[in-house]
Amino acid sequence: MSETNTGPRAGFLGQLSATSVRRGVTFSMIYLMVFGFGLFSLGRLQLDLYPDISFPVVAIITNYTGASPDDIETLISRPIEGAVASVKDAEEIESTSKQGTSIVQVSFDWGKDMEVAETDVRRSLEMVKGFLPDDAADPMVFAFDPSMQPIVMFTVSGNYPLDELRRIADEEVTPRLERLPGIASAFAQGGLDRQVHIVVDPAKVAAFGLDAMAVVGAVYRENTQVPGGAVEQGSLELTIQTHGKYQSVAEIGEVVVAMAHTPTGPVPVRLKEVAAVKDTFTESQRILETDGVPAVWVFVQRQSGANTVRAAEGVLAALPAINKQLAADIDFKIIFNQAEFINLSLGNLSSTAMLGVLITFLVLLGFLRNFRSAMIVSTAIPLSVIATFAVMDQAGMTLNVLSMAGLALAVGMLVDNAIIVLENIYRLRETGLGAWAASIKGARTVSTAVVASTLTTVSVFVPVLFVPGIAGVMFKDMAVTICFSLLVSLIVALTFIPLAASRLLAGEKVSAKLAKAWSRDPFQGIRDSYGRALDWSLQRRKVVGLALGGLVLMTAVLALALPTEFVTEDDQQMLFVSAEAPMGSNLQEAYGVMQEVGKRIETVVPEEDRKMIALDLGVGEGFTSLFSKGVHAGMFRVPLVPQGQRGKSQQDYEKLLREDLKNIPGLTVSVAMPFNLMGGTGDIEVQIRGHDLTTSRRVGTELVEKFRTWPEVDEAVFSMSEQKPEVKVTFDRVKMAELGLSAAAVGNAVSTCFQGRLAGRYAEDGDEHDIIVRFGKKHRLDVDELRHMPVVTPLGVSVPLDNVAHVEMGLGPIDIARLDQERVTRVNLTLAKDFTDAEGNSKSKDLRSAINQVDEDLSGYPWPEGFTYHIGGTAEDFTQSFSYLGLALVLAIFLVYMVMASQFESFRQPFIIIFSVPLAAVGVVLMFVITRSTMDMSAMIGGIMLVGIVVNNGIIMVDAANQLRWDGLDRFAAIAGAARTRLRPVLMTSLTTIMAMVPLAL
Repeated sequence: MSETNTGPRAGFLGQLSATSVRRGVTFSMIYLMVFGFGLFSLGRLQLDLYPDISFPVVAIITNYTGASPDDIETLISRPIEGAVASVKDAEEIESTSKQGTSIVQVSFDWGKDMEVAETDVRRSLEMVKGFLPDDAADPMVFAFDPSMQPIVMFTVSGNYPLDELRRIADEEVTPRLERLPGIASAFAQGGLDRQVHIVVDPAKVAAFGLDAMAVVGAVYRENTQVPGGAVEQGSLELTIQTHGKYQSVAEIGEVVVAMAHTPTGPVPVRLKEVAAVKDTFTESQRILETDGVPAVWVFVQRQSGANTVRAAEGVLAALPAINKQLAADIDFKIIFNQAEFINLSLGNLSSTAMLGVLITFLVLLGFLRNFRSAMIVSTAIPLSVIATFAVMDQAGMTLNVLSMAGLALAVGMLVDNAIIVLENIYRLRETGLGAWAASIKGARTVSTAVVASTLTTVSVFVPVLFVPGIAGVMFKDMAVTICFSLLVSLIVALTFIPLAASRLLAGEKVSAKLAKAWSRDPFQGIRDSYGRALDWSLQRRKVVGLALGGLVLMTAVLALALPTEFVTEDDQQMLFVSAEAPMGSNLQEAYGVMQEVGKRIETVVPEEDRKMIALDLGVGEGFTSLFSKGVHAGMFRVPLVPQGQRGKSQQDYEKLLREDLKNIPGLTVSVAMPFNLMGGTGDIEVQIRGHDLTTSRRVGTELVEKFRTWPEVDEAVFSMSEQKPEVKVTFDRVKMAELGLSAAAVGNAVSTCFQGRLAGRYAEDGDEHDIIVRFGKKHRLDVDELRHMPVVTPLGVSVPLDNVAHVEMGLGPIDIARLDQERVTRVNLTLAKDFTDAEGNSKSKDLRSAINQVDEDLSGYPWPEGFTYHIGGTAEDFTQSFSYLGLALVLAIFLVYMVMASQFESFRQPFIIIFSVPLAAVGVVLMFVITRSTMDMSAMIGGIMLVGIVVNNGIIMVDAANQLRWDGLDRFAAIAGAARTRLRPVLMTSLTTIMAMVPLAL
């Protein structure tokens, strides 16, 4: 092909290749600089599990102490929902109303600027704050941040009391960890935290006509410290310091809480006369233990934007040093270390990529039979990858599982351009052309083909970048990484390859070897056989066309039967078992049930396959308590040894645990990760929408029982808990008015006596400890104690609570969930990986088929009036993502056609090449059928990539045929000649791409 036929682009690129050959030193220095900058950038790249994305959720938490779930829904949740419904780009509003707390979550689309979203939510709340109850706390608004998730969890244990372990964790361990680079906070939970309890005696306070709130007020007033100003003494100005804080716990008992009237006059009533002041610990509502031993847990969070791996490894490296500094024999056990999984995942991908490079080198060596030529092309891989690191660093990307997967996938494709260029140079050298001339001409004549093949591959990722939802966000890094690396490889192929070939393939020795290789070409036999088959096909074009059409049609039928899944589950080396004892169980009763669950886990998961069994039962502390289900609910975390060191996979153990634990009476259990980034809980979420909770409970229970009989369902869980036993106190407003009592006063008295009220903080040795006022434990063990609780009137007369209120036992909801401003309950289904259907056939998990079956069954269910259903969660994400990815596939084919049409300046030739796409689908479907693989989101992305890859061989052949046509050959001669000439580079590029991806498939 002459330069006059190549067009401006080929002329420019040909000139670039020629310049790189002639200015070898200059281009060598450029590549040396790029290599160094790439290595420097690699050291700067942040290591993380997933791309740096923000969860598109803004939460609004409002506390209203003492309010029931019904009141919270009516007075707090619904007004807030109405206010935030108008927030721009809000896609879903979900609320949970539980005892004393409202949690409203506003969901946006993935990729939304969450700082803007949080600001918009705050502005919307300003309009409704005035309509919320006066004694409700101000709503707390925050956007979810991935850095809020702990990167390291470990236990602090030793031969010490739990209070001492908690003190060591709070005062000795966490402060040291928070000083480490990249660590935002470290906090301890569990153990015993010091507290001062003022245990009120009901009979004594009643005898003195005291109200519980009066005790709280007296303790609070006597623990104040206010500035005293200053006084002048001669020429000095002295600051006045008033010491009103308690100096000792015993001093609290001396507080005067009332004046008793006696015949001799008023006598002060001291706190110690009506209550016991105890320096003790919190009444724990939580049990934390590892392998049956109580322990304190420490949670470590990284700073936003910090390197997860470095931060986590810094924590682990610091623990031995901290242990040496402690004057105590303490043992640290790691429950969770995010860096371990990241390093394992990235390490596997790195080793896979290195193995791909080695395989590529061996394939090239086998075809070219020349060590130098194979090394030239193989060198292009690390050069392209390292240059890509520099581009990734400048683009602000992280080195995560998906970007590394992109690089690993690109290894086989990176050499395609280099192979095409080098093979053409090598062929020209074999014919006797000089090294420099062959390098320049070889690169120039294929420049159009390599540009077209690169642009077609890059163009298929453009639609992926615009796919909405989690699919587009998660795979953006992979798409961008592959595009960067391929564009870099194009420049390397057109500059570095000609430069290296002109130097390493020069000289008489090399010329002699090439001439010898040309005369003894073992590939000639393959080429001749292929030529005969090609000639036969060209003579029988209709027969070949019909045969291929029938094959594509059969493939389409097989494709419809492929099992589908949203995201194939990886082995995370961690088992999560969420368990709930019967509703209403106290902490000790629930702990007894959890011990049985723990024994079952010990039996199912052998000791050599697990690191520990960690139990978290009850209500957490601080912020985490808002999301706790109650003292009856707990979670087991079972970290597993690496997959290669155990006999069963994580999924195998999950299935065994589900089978074993379902036989425990009264236990509600779920064996799955509690939060899934790629979707909701389970595989299919059935949302039951309707107002009446009793009807919702009946419908949900019926559906769960039905789904549990399906062989493909491994687990069915109903989100609506059993009603919790409760004591309802209904005020008699007539009697209260006669006695001068208000609902607020009596309600506060009940809350103080039975829940406890903070009356200040006691300071000692730089630490502050809560002072809590309430009844003693023995007065909180019977409902009759509540009925007889003294209520003091404004006149100082004490009357029992049941004189002014009706106290009765009943059942009430634990929480009320709402979705898009209507009540909702959920049935979550987890599908079995493999199962046997009703006819005895073995089948694999098929999410698409299961969704259709569930939808068909629900459409025939007799729904009560006012009730509807919706399939959401992972199933909805699957349906939406596959729809958008299918559209992206169609757009990718169209873009590839447009790129080829622009390159060839023809409408017909790209249309011919595009026919290779359905033929490639034949191989894809057959391989899925043979290996019994599942079509998931990653496979769909691979299918889109394939569109840009498979046309490359067609581009090379059509480009060669065009050159022969321009040289005067007729159509059939040009086709046959181009196919024979380009057979070797086509086989080389195909085999290197395939063989480099084999380690990833394994």
